[in-house]
Order: sequence, then C-alpha cells, then structure tokens
Amino acid sequence: MTVERDREMKIEDEMKRALLAYKSRIPSAPVQIMVPEGRNIYFFKAADILYLQGDYDNVKLIMRRGKEKVIRGRLDRIAELFEKHGFLRIQVSYLVNGRYILGMDKKQVVLKGNVTFKISPKYQKKVFEELKVFQKEAKKE
Repeated sequence: MTVERDREMKIEDEMKRALLAYKSRIPSAPVQIMVPEGRNIYFFKAADILYLQGDYDNVKLIMRRGKEKVIRGRLDRIAELFEKHGFLRIQVSYLVNGRYILGMDKKQVVLKGNVTFKISPKYQKKVFEELKVFQKEAKKE
C-alpha cells in the first residue's frame, strides 16, 4: 500500500467518523425553516427536504417523497437559513440535508434514494472541516 493510498484511507475513515458525529448533532425534533420569497414567507420542515438546488434566481427544494417546490431567490441568500439546521453546502448550486447522507468520501456524497452528488473542490475542505467540528464537539460530551 502506498503512502498516498494509506493517507486517503485515513481521511475517508476520519470523514466517516465525522459524519456520524455530525448526524448525531442534527436535531431530531421537527424543525421548521422560514424562507422569505418577496412578500411571501414559506415554512418548510427541515426533515421533509432531501436537498436544495440553486438555478440563477430560483431555488428548487427536492422533498423526500419526490415532490419539488420552486421558490424565487438565490441559493446563496438562503443557504445560511438551512445550514443552521443540518444542511451542508457541497457545490455552488447544491445544499444537502445531513439527515439523509448515507455515505461520503472527500469527492462525493450519497443521499437516501442513492442520489449521488460530487463535492466540488471549492467545498471539499469546508465540508470536511465542518464535519470535524461536530466530531470534536461530540468527543467533548
């Protein structure tokens, strides 16, 4: 086994442990997220959303049961609302719900229903660091 492969396996193991710690910190109680859209305000249960997809001035919310809801707005403007409730930014255009991550490595994430997304190089370090923060917090408790 090469040093590089050994290092990759260590990183993948760390990510798995960090993901478990991250998921254990996501509130299990129903959380409603308030999303403004112009003069309207929508409320979504965090547990009902599988992932969000941004497309210019629209954000598509993909629900667990396959339904979709499109709201006007930019993903970067509402991302913080969702990140507080267990969602991870994995690409410029995607936020995934941490509750439904089945597995991941440093390059991709697999959600419930075998929905797979690549983690863009821009977000790889941030995702990994965010997961490690939760892992450290879990160890303290």
